[in-house]
Parts: sequence; C-alpha cells; structure tokens
Amino acid sequence: MHLKESEKIELKSSFSEWREAIVSLCAFANKKGGKVVIGMNDDGVASGIQVGKNTIEDFANKIKNNTDPILYPSINVKTFGLGEIVEIEVSESDNKPVFAFDRGICESREDKSENVTNRSEGIDKKICLV
Repeated sequence: MHLKESEKIELKSSFSEWREAIVSLCAFANKKGGKVVIGMNDDGVASGIQVGKNTIEDFANKIKNNTDPILYPSINVKTFGLGEIVEIEVSESDNKPVFAFDRGICESREDKSENVTNRSEGIDKKICLV
C-alpha cells in the first residue's frame, strides 16, 4: 500500500500530531469527508508505530472533547509491515460548520489546502460552508 496526501487523505506519522489530525478531520467533515492515516509520513512510508492498549480510546475521546458538533469517525487499526497504521475516516457532516478546539477553528479543505477561520467568521461569512 502506498498512500499519497490528497483532498480526501491526510497522513500523520504518529499520534503526537493528534491536534493536526483533529483539525484535518473537521476540514474533511466540512467538505465531502475524508481519511486521516496515522502511522505514515508525508511520503506515504510507514513510520512503524505500535498502537498501545488505550491509544484508540484516548484519541476518540480527544475527538469527542475537541469538535463541535461532535464528530464520530470510524477508527480502524491495521497491521502494516512491522508496525501498524490507524485509519480515521469521517463523512461529510450534515451539521456544518464543524469546529475544532476552544478557539473555534473551522476549516474547509480544497485541493489539500485548508482554509482557516474562527467561529464567528465561519458563521457570519459562511466561509466554511462549501
């Protein structure tokens, strides 16, 4: 498997990038849906992560606690080479815009670039409604 970042796929090398992963999930939810793959670097090469006992539950709780409205993505762990990858997939939200974190970050994704606005701008100017 060789993945490449695109309008619907974002690659993260480890769970240390959890904040960026959540922002990307919100961007996908504000567009047409997409997938964050944790355990692969930007070149699509597996970084060899090992998923711990509570890793998935902790990450799911971070998503729940830091998205508004709350996102409920599909999370799957897959063996890949000597390590594992985690695929987190979210559908397009019926309740847009979707915000990340207390700052009210709202993102929409177009051609792999992410357009950022704050909560009041997103609602007033409808920047995130794509």
